[in-house]
Amino acid sequence: MGNGTLSSVGRGLVLLAPLTLLACAERTTEAAREPGPDSAAVAGLEIETLPADRGGQDLIGRRMPALVFDRWVRGAPSDAPRATLYRWWTDTCPYCSASLPAIEALRQSHESDGLSVVAVYHPKPPRETSDAEVLAMAERFGYLGAIALDTDWSVLNDFYLSTGSRTATSASFLVDELGMLRFVHPGPELFASDDPEQSQQDQDYWLLKDAILKLLGLSRP
Repeated sequence: MGNGTLSSVGRGLVLLAPLTLLACAERTTEAAREPGPDSAAVAGLEIETLPADRGGQDLIGRRMPALVFDRWVRGAPSDAPRATLYRWWTDTCPYCSASLPAIEALRQSHESDGLSVVAVYHPKPPRETSDAEVLAMAERFGYLGAIALDTDWSVLNDFYLSTGSRTATSASFLVDELGMLRFVHPGPELFASDDPEQSQQDQDYWLLKDAILKLLGLSRP
């Protein structure tokens, strides 16, 4: 259960977790950006996604619900990003340690272009974790951006795990400025690689990057 995949035990834990999103006063809500004059152009952008059989693709085109985290461990995204990338991760997950450097590279490359990146820590098993512990883990994995805490997995469970057949908790979600889900990576890992044995991870990474670039109005160099 510590490798980022959703075992039957992990699924049982998360499905039984209380959905206390609105009850916790310490949590911060992420609101969708109000539609502006370019809304039609953003909504009409064609984004290449993963094949339907990869899982999670049923959420594409749906509005991301307000995400109410336990707290922000470090930073918080801007009020009106052009795109937001969420990645759920945990410390005992080799897929997360392999993927977070790639997520960090996307953040460093495109934060100034309007991309917000949020790494959401969900401890396995669900438990209270100090900010210092989470920050140390993120630093060890090479991630320096905003971090939110989903202690009991209730945020992930509410909009993702409980809404279909899911194979991993270490998933990534790209949301446009209108609050619509435009790319879902069901996990467990993605990163750029020249290794033929890691071609799937490489293809997934570049699909995600291209989706980000399109939402930001950019193109590959």
